[in-house]
Amino acid sequence: MKRNTKILLAAVCAAAAVGLAVLLLKESDPVQPFQDLKAEDIVDASVELLPPGETVEVEDLEKLAALLREAVIYQEDNSYSGYAGQAVTFTLTMADGTETRIMAYTPFLVIDGVGYRAEYEPCEALNAYANQLLEGPTITRKEPPACTVESGGASVRAMRGGFSWIWEMEEGMEGMIADSAHPLDCQELLPPFHTGEGTAVLQFEENPTDFESIRCWPDTCWGDPTAAGETLQPESNVIALKEGGWIYEIQVRWDGGNGSGGTVGYAVYIVYDAVQ
Repeated sequence: MKRNTKILLAAVCAAAAVGLAVLLLKESDPVQPFQDLKAEDIVDASVELLPPGETVEVEDLEKLAALLREAVIYQEDNSYSGYAGQAVTFTLTMADGTETRIMAYTPFLVIDGVGYRAEYEPCEALNAYANQLLEGPTITRKEPPACTVESGGASVRAMRGGFSWIWEMEEGMEGMIADSAHPLDCQELLPPFHTGEGTAVLQFEENPTDFESIRCWPDTCWGDPTAAGETLQPESNVIALKEGGWIYEIQVRWDGGNGSGGTVGYAVYIVYDAVQ
């Protein structure tokens, strides 16, 4: 009788162990909580990065939805608070009026305050995307950006002069060096730009790292590249104009941190007609 009882008890214990194993397996089965998410389901989205404590708007909802569809979570786990690292929290306003908050904190995903163990790669992809948004898009240019000069409600395209320029390729860096004539030898290429305003604003297709120098010559120096000229101190991207007709040469630098960069010269002929 005792022997039969032991066999029965062993069988019950074995069955219980199998049941527990099945239960644990079910709890840790991978789940893609956003596998059906579409861009049109999202009305608005932003992401907060801690650190550095900045929030960025997400404009490419297709990209965000695609990344979230790849997210994989396992068992519930709220131990993420004991980890150190960068947390990126996406706040989604949905088409049905609800709001969803998703924090990627590798190797965790926290959805509306509930933490889960998450698959590493999709979680890290969300983190990388948030940092990419913070840094801005990578714009690899194979030639320098154009420069537009604005003053008095009008604008003119500055002439691009000599430059040295590099850009990033999959196989490494490539570059180009171009020379040009002195601005004072380019009268036919620099038509006068008239303004009654005492300043001009330089606008670039991509913001430069630094304005290295600004030199100018009165238009009485046309054809004399040996003329000394004058040096101006730029205030950001604003030039304080000199009265009368002057040729301005601007040397600008991009540091290459956004896929391309170099040093570029621009020239523009501005006639400042001061109002008496």
